[in-house]
Amino acid sequence: MNTLKIPLHHLYKYAFILPALFMSCFFICPFQGQASGVQQIPARDTTISPKQLKAFEGVYTFQFKKGEDAIIKISAEKTGLVLKQMWDGQEIHFTAKSALEFQNQDGKFPLKFFKDKQGVIHQVLAFNRDLWTRTAKNAKQ
Repeated sequence: MNTLKIPLHHLYKYAFILPALFMSCFFICPFQGQASGVQQIPARDTTISPKQLKAFEGVYTFQFKKGEDAIIKISAEKTGLVLKQMWDGQEIHFTAKSALEFQNQDGKFPLKFFKDKQGVIHQVLAFNRDLWTRTAKNAKQ
């Protein structure tokens, strides 16, 4: 008795407004995946051939303390690089992240290599802070 009755023709506008609102949301933010027609970008291929990995091989030096060279040796293997710390013999394996960037298994140890004007790798940045220089006898491989 005290309730207000809504005429039936007013309910029809809700029947059209709600689906229209839903459809506009769908077109603005479509569902992800194949059904929506969105193409997924494939991951970059970071495989580097064993021949290309040979260019990174060599002996690199860095001075943690003035006058004392620390030495690392980088060698190529089938799937990446192996860095051997000459002061303790520890070996760390790396896989390619890009053409000049590598990282270890847990991703906490990045290596970034640099080339000189002739395109020869001459330096490696370890941990984004220590710049190791390739020794001259290994620079021309």
